[in-house]
Amino acid sequence: MIEWRKETKASLQGVVIASDVKQEWMLPWWWANYTRYNLFPVTFVDFGLSEKGRGFCKQRGELVEIPVLPFIGRKEDVALEKAHFWESLSDGRSWWDKRVLWHKKPIALLQTPYERTIWLDTDCEVKAPLDPLFEQIANKREILICQDSDATQKEVGEKGFILEDEVLFNSGVVGFCKGSEYIKEWAEYTIKEHAAFFGDDTLLSRLIYERKWQVQKLDPLYNWKDLERGAHPDAKISHWAGEAGKFFISLKSSEYH
Repeated sequence: MIEWRKETKASLQGVVIASDVKQEWMLPWWWANYTRYNLFPVTFVDFGLSEKGRGFCKQRGELVEIPVLPFIGRKEDVALEKAHFWESLSDGRSWWDKRVLWHKKPIALLQTPYERTIWLDTDCEVKAPLDPLFEQIANKREILICQDSDATQKEVGEKGFILEDEVLFNSGVVGFCKGSEYIKEWAEYTIKEHAAFFGDDTLLSRLIYERKWQVQKLDPLYNWKDLERGAHPDAKISHWAGEAGKFFISLKSSEYH
Protein backbone atom coordinates (compact mmCIF):
# COMPACT_ATOMS: atom_id res chain seq x y z
CA MET A 1 0.00 0.00 0.00
CA ILE A 2 1.35 3.42 -1.00
CA GLU A 3 0.93 6.08 1.65
CA TRP A 4 1.55 9.78 2.07
CA ARG A 5 4.84 10.76 3.69
CA LYS A 6 4.14 11.48 7.33
CA GLU A 7 6.80 14.15 7.89
CA THR A 8 5.72 17.76 7.39
CA LYS A 9 8.15 20.64 6.99
CA ALA A 10 7.83 23.89 8.90
CA SER A 11 7.23 25.61 5.58
CA LEU A 12 3.62 25.13 4.52
CA GLN A 13 4.39 25.70 0.86
CA GLY A 14 7.06 24.19 -1.36
CA VAL A 15 8.01 22.74 -4.73
CA VAL A 16 8.70 19.12 -5.65
CA ILE A 17 10.63 17.98 -8.72
CA ALA A 18 12.31 14.70 -9.69
CA SER A 19 15.14 13.59 -11.92
CA ASP A 20 17.38 10.68 -12.84
CA VAL A 21 20.92 10.51 -14.17
CA LYS A 22 19.79 10.98 -17.79
CA GLN A 23 17.90 14.18 -17.05
CA GLU A 24 20.00 15.75 -14.31
CA TRP A 25 21.86 17.89 -16.86
CA MET A 26 18.74 20.12 -16.83
CA LEU A 27 18.84 20.75 -13.07
CA PRO A 28 21.26 23.75 -13.08
CA TRP A 29 19.13 25.40 -15.80
CA TRP A 30 15.91 24.65 -13.92
CA TRP A 31 17.31 25.91 -10.61
CA ALA A 32 18.67 29.15 -12.07
CA ASN A 33 15.30 30.02 -13.59
CA TYR A 34 13.30 28.98 -10.54
CA THR A 35 15.38 30.90 -7.99
CA ARG A 36 15.32 34.05 -10.11
CA TYR A 37 11.72 34.53 -8.99
CA ASN A 38 11.07 32.19 -6.05
CA LEU A 39 12.33 31.35 -2.57
CA PHE A 40 9.96 28.49 -1.77
CA PRO A 41 11.85 25.42 -0.52
CA VAL A 42 12.42 22.59 -2.99
CA THR A 43 12.27 18.85 -2.39
CA PHE A 44 14.14 16.82 -5.01
CA VAL A 45 13.00 13.23 -5.58
CA ASP A 46 15.73 10.80 -6.59
CA PHE A 47 14.69 8.75 -9.61
CA GLY A 48 18.22 7.40 -10.03
CA LEU A 49 20.60 10.35 -9.88
CA SER A 50 24.38 10.15 -10.11
CA GLU A 51 26.47 11.11 -7.09
CA LYS A 52 27.08 14.47 -8.73
CA GLY A 53 23.35 14.95 -9.25
CA ARG A 54 22.57 13.97 -5.69
CA GLY A 55 25.17 16.42 -4.43
CA PHE A 56 23.65 19.22 -6.50
CA CYS A 57 20.21 18.56 -5.00
CA LYS A 58 21.43 18.23 -1.40
CA GLN A 59 23.18 21.59 -1.62
CA ARG A 60 19.97 23.32 -2.67
CA GLY A 61 17.17 21.53 -0.89
CA GLU A 62 15.97 18.24 0.48
CA LEU A 63 16.66 15.01 -1.41
CA VAL A 64 14.32 12.05 -0.89
CA GLU A 65 13.88 8.64 -2.43
CA ILE A 66 10.68 6.86 -3.34
CA PRO A 67 9.77 3.26 -2.51
CA VAL A 68 11.38 0.79 -4.91
CA LEU A 69 8.73 -0.09 -7.50
CA PRO A 70 10.68 -1.84 -10.26
CA PHE A 71 7.55 -3.11 -12.00
CA ILE A 72 6.18 0.31 -12.95
CA GLY A 73 6.46 1.00 -16.66
CA ARG A 74 8.17 -2.25 -17.68
CA LYS A 75 7.84 -3.28 -21.31
CA GLU A 76 7.24 -6.92 -20.38
CA ASP A 77 4.00 -5.96 -18.61
CA VAL A 78 2.50 -4.44 -21.76
CA ALA A 79 0.63 -6.51 -24.34
CA LEU A 80 3.00 -7.26 -27.23
CA GLU A 81 0.88 -5.64 -29.95
CA LYS A 82 0.41 -2.51 -27.86
CA ALA A 83 4.12 -2.36 -27.00
CA HIS A 84 5.08 -2.51 -30.68
CA PHE A 85 2.54 0.19 -31.51
CA TRP A 86 3.87 2.49 -28.79
CA GLU A 87 7.45 1.93 -29.95
CA SER A 88 6.48 2.88 -33.50
CA LEU A 89 5.28 6.24 -32.19
CA SER A 90 8.33 6.96 -30.05
CA ASP A 91 12.11 6.86 -30.11
CA GLY A 92 12.40 3.14 -29.50
CA ARG A 93 14.13 1.53 -26.56
CA SER A 94 15.02 4.74 -24.70
CA TRP A 95 11.32 5.65 -24.65
CA TRP A 96 10.63 2.83 -22.21
CA ASP A 97 13.09 4.38 -19.75
CA LYS A 98 11.22 7.68 -19.97
CA ARG A 99 7.90 5.93 -19.49
CA VAL A 100 9.13 4.39 -16.23
CA LEU A 101 9.86 7.92 -14.94
CA TRP A 102 6.50 9.26 -16.10
CA HIS A 103 4.60 6.62 -14.19
CA LYS A 104 6.66 7.20 -11.04
CA LYS A 105 5.38 10.77 -10.85
CA PRO A 106 2.28 10.23 -8.66
CA ILE A 107 4.34 8.13 -6.25
CA ALA A 108 6.84 11.00 -6.07
CA LEU A 109 4.05 13.45 -5.26
CA LEU A 110 3.22 11.45 -2.15
CA GLN A 111 6.71 12.25 -0.83
CA THR A 112 5.96 15.95 -0.37
CA PRO A 113 6.64 17.35 3.11
CA TYR A 114 4.55 20.48 2.44
CA GLU A 115 0.90 21.20 3.15
CA ARG A 116 0.59 22.84 -0.28
CA THR A 117 2.80 21.69 -3.13
CA ILE A 118 3.59 22.68 -6.70
CA TRP A 119 5.02 19.85 -8.79
CA LEU A 120 7.17 20.93 -11.73
CA ASP A 121 8.72 18.81 -14.45
CA THR A 122 12.43 19.50 -14.88
CA ASP A 123 11.80 20.80 -18.42
CA CYS A 124 9.64 23.63 -17.08
CA GLU A 125 11.20 27.08 -17.33
CA VAL A 126 9.88 29.17 -14.44
CA LYS A 127 9.50 32.81 -15.49
CA ALA A 128 7.52 34.31 -12.62
CA PRO A 129 6.70 34.01 -8.91
CA LEU A 130 4.58 30.99 -8.04
CA ASP A 131 2.65 32.72 -5.26
CA PRO A 132 -0.60 32.91 -7.32
CA LEU A 133 -0.58 29.12 -7.74
CA PHE A 134 -0.17 28.45 -4.04
CA GLU A 135 -3.05 30.83 -3.37
CA GLN A 136 -5.27 28.69 -5.63
CA ILE A 137 -4.52 25.47 -3.76
CA ALA A 138 -7.28 25.65 -1.20
CA ASN A 139 -9.29 22.48 -1.71
CA LYS A 140 -7.92 19.46 0.14
CA ARG A 141 -9.27 17.05 -2.43
CA GLU A 142 -8.97 18.67 -5.84
CA ILE A 143 -5.81 19.24 -7.85
CA LEU A 144 -4.74 22.27 -9.87
CA ILE A 145 -3.87 21.22 -13.42
CA CYS A 146 -3.91 22.53 -16.98
CA GLN A 147 -5.73 21.14 -19.98
CA ASP A 148 -3.20 20.23 -22.66
CA SER A 149 -2.80 22.20 -25.87
CA ASP A 150 -5.24 21.69 -28.73
CA ALA A 151 -2.41 20.35 -30.90
CA THR A 152 -1.49 17.67 -28.37
CA GLN A 153 -5.16 16.86 -27.72
CA LYS A 154 -5.69 16.28 -31.45
CA GLU A 155 -2.52 14.22 -31.87
CA VAL A 156 -3.19 12.00 -28.87
CA GLY A 157 -6.81 11.55 -29.91
CA GLU A 158 -5.82 10.44 -33.41
CA LYS A 159 -3.51 7.82 -31.90
CA GLY A 160 -6.38 6.46 -29.83
CA PHE A 161 -4.82 7.24 -26.47
CA ILE A 162 -7.89 9.10 -25.22
CA LEU A 163 -11.59 8.60 -25.75
CA GLU A 164 -13.54 10.74 -28.22
CA ASP A 165 -15.05 13.06 -25.62
CA GLU A 166 -12.19 12.84 -23.12
CA VAL A 167 -10.11 15.89 -22.16
CA LEU A 168 -6.32 15.51 -22.02
CA PHE A 169 -4.60 17.14 -19.06
CA ASN A 170 -0.88 17.84 -18.77
CA SER A 171 0.84 16.98 -15.50
CA GLY A 172 3.99 19.03 -16.07
CA VAL A 173 2.66 21.47 -13.47
CA VAL A 174 0.37 20.21 -10.70
CA GLY A 175 -0.79 21.95 -7.54
CA PHE A 176 -2.23 19.97 -4.64
CA CYS A 177 -2.74 19.74 -0.90
CA LYS A 178 -1.08 17.04 1.13
CA GLY A 179 -3.61 14.28 1.69
CA SER A 180 -5.45 14.89 -1.59
CA GLU A 181 -7.63 11.89 -2.39
CA TYR A 182 -7.01 12.40 -6.09
CA ILE A 183 -3.22 12.18 -5.80
CA LYS A 184 -3.49 9.00 -3.73
CA GLU A 185 -5.93 7.45 -6.21
CA TRP A 186 -3.67 8.43 -9.10
CA ALA A 187 -0.72 6.64 -7.47
CA GLU A 188 -2.75 3.53 -6.65
CA TYR A 189 -4.30 3.36 -10.13
CA THR A 190 -0.86 3.74 -11.70
CA ILE A 191 0.46 0.76 -9.76
CA LYS A 192 -2.48 -1.37 -10.88
CA GLU A 193 -3.11 -0.17 -14.44
CA HIS A 194 0.09 1.43 -15.80
CA ALA A 195 0.49 -1.26 -18.46
CA ALA A 196 -2.64 0.00 -20.23
CA PHE A 197 -1.49 3.60 -20.66
CA PHE A 198 1.13 5.24 -22.86
CA GLY A 199 2.09 7.74 -20.17
CA ASP A 200 1.14 9.51 -16.97
CA ASP A 201 -0.96 12.17 -18.69
CA THR A 202 -3.24 9.72 -20.47
CA LEU A 203 -3.67 7.64 -17.31
CA LEU A 204 -4.49 10.67 -15.16
CA SER A 205 -6.87 12.05 -17.80
CA ARG A 206 -8.74 8.76 -17.87
CA LEU A 207 -9.17 8.88 -14.10
CA ILE A 208 -10.48 12.44 -14.28
CA TYR A 209 -12.88 11.42 -17.06
CA GLU A 210 -14.20 8.14 -15.70
CA ARG A 211 -14.47 9.16 -12.07
CA LYS A 212 -15.80 12.62 -12.95
CA TRP A 213 -13.23 14.40 -10.80
CA GLN A 214 -13.70 18.10 -10.24
CA VAL A 215 -10.32 19.71 -10.88
CA GLN A 216 -9.19 23.31 -10.61
CA LYS A 217 -8.26 24.54 -14.08
CA LEU A 218 -4.75 25.94 -14.17
CA ASP A 219 -4.20 29.00 -16.35
CA PRO A 220 -2.37 27.76 -19.50
CA LEU A 221 0.19 30.54 -19.04
CA TYR A 222 1.53 28.48 -16.12
CA ASN A 223 2.13 25.49 -18.39
CA TRP A 224 2.78 27.07 -21.75
CA LYS A 225 4.13 24.96 -24.62
CA ASP A 226 5.95 27.50 -26.76
CA LEU A 227 6.81 24.97 -29.46
CA GLU A 228 3.12 24.18 -30.04
CA ARG A 229 1.39 27.43 -29.17
CA GLY A 230 4.09 29.94 -30.08
CA ALA A 231 5.93 32.20 -27.66
CA HIS A 232 3.72 34.23 -25.32
CA PRO A 233 5.04 37.42 -23.65
CA ASP A 234 3.00 36.72 -20.50
CA ALA A 235 3.89 33.03 -20.07
CA LYS A 236 4.72 32.33 -16.42
CA ILE A 237 6.08 28.81 -16.99
CA SER A 238 7.28 27.56 -20.37
CA HIS A 239 7.10 23.79 -20.66
CA TRP A 240 9.75 22.53 -23.09
CA ALA A 241 8.32 19.05 -23.54
CA GLY A 242 9.57 16.43 -25.99
CA GLU A 243 12.87 16.03 -27.78
CA ALA A 244 12.58 19.41 -29.50
CA GLY A 245 12.09 21.04 -26.12
CA LYS A 246 15.14 19.30 -24.69
CA PHE A 247 17.18 20.56 -27.63
CA PHE A 248 16.13 24.11 -26.78
CA ILE A 249 17.10 23.58 -23.15
CA SER A 250 20.48 22.18 -24.21
CA LEU A 251 21.20 25.41 -26.05
CA LYS A 252 20.47 27.41 -22.91
CA SER A 253 21.72 25.11 -20.17
CA SER A 254 25.45 25.29 -20.92
CA GLU A 255 25.67 28.79 -19.42
CA TYR A 256 24.49 27.47 -16.02
CA HIS A 257 27.12 24.75 -15.59
